[in-house]
Amino acid sequence: MKLPARVSAPLAIAGLAALLSGLLAAGIAALLPVKYQAVVVLSTVQSNRAQGLASQLLGAAANGSLQATPALVVRLTQLQSVLLPVAAARTKSGELLIEALSGKVAARLSTARTLKEMRRAVTSSYDRETGLVTLQVVHKDSALARQFVGLTVEHVRRVFVDASRAQGRQMRVAMEARVDSANSQLRHSEQRLSSFLSANRALAAYASAQAQRQQLDRDITLSQTIYQTVVTDREQAIAKELEDAPAVVVLDPLPPSLPTAPRGMAAYFVFGALLGGTLAGAWLFLSGGPAPARVE
Repeated sequence: MKLPARVSAPLAIAGLAALLSGLLAAGIAALLPVKYQAVVVLSTVQSNRAQGLASQLLGAAANGSLQATPALVVRLTQLQSVLLPVAAARTKSGELLIEALSGKVAARLSTARTLKEMRRAVTSSYDRETGLVTLQVVHKDSALARQFVGLTVEHVRRVFVDASRAQGRQMRVAMEARVDSANSQLRHSEQRLSSFLSANRALAAYASAQAQRQQLDRDITLSQTIYQTVVTDREQAIAKELEDAPAVVVLDPLPPSLPTAPRGMAAYFVFGALLGGTLAGAWLFLSGGPAPARVE
């Protein structure tokens, strides 16, 4: 079916404009500097050492210890306690990493601006099925991207260990108070039994004093059980305070030569074509379309 000239001519002009704009955008994308992507795959390390009453004191449902879950690791990569030390690190050229990353003097960057630049450069995600965490930095300087990823993993481990030790320290202090209370209760139960035996040296088999003696024995047994439990929890808290387990291990390290990041020329072409076609169509609509051919 042949379209009328009034319709086919504007469509041809808009299509040509879209094609030229798409090619221009793709050409610009091809001229952009090559960027390298540093990608590492991480696996979280679970710890199950702290259990018992210490868990209840901290309100944890499973074991009370800080667990390096994939979601937590991804969140750690965005914290200022991780990103600011990375930004303040020196590159091989001697400049601060944030200066090499942003091209600006660090002294002129506020903390908020520094964090914005750092978070824009690093991306992290995790797979819900496997729990593996992917950390990626894309930059035109391959050495910078490699250093950025390495320092981020290092500081994620440091922040997790510091938090885990602080939790263990709080657990230990709480358990020491519990141990003192349980020890006092045990001594009190033992003292009550000792006083009872001093006052009742001979007990009949069915006397009421015999029932009281059995109750005192049960109190001592219960006090001993509580004391042993809180002592065990205190030792676990001490172990947690001294624990140096990392939050993550690297499963897929960086290769010797980093791959280049996709330029995305197809996306640039589509965007340019849509933009060019839209602008051409708007111009034709506002101008009333191409001038009709003059008939002699």
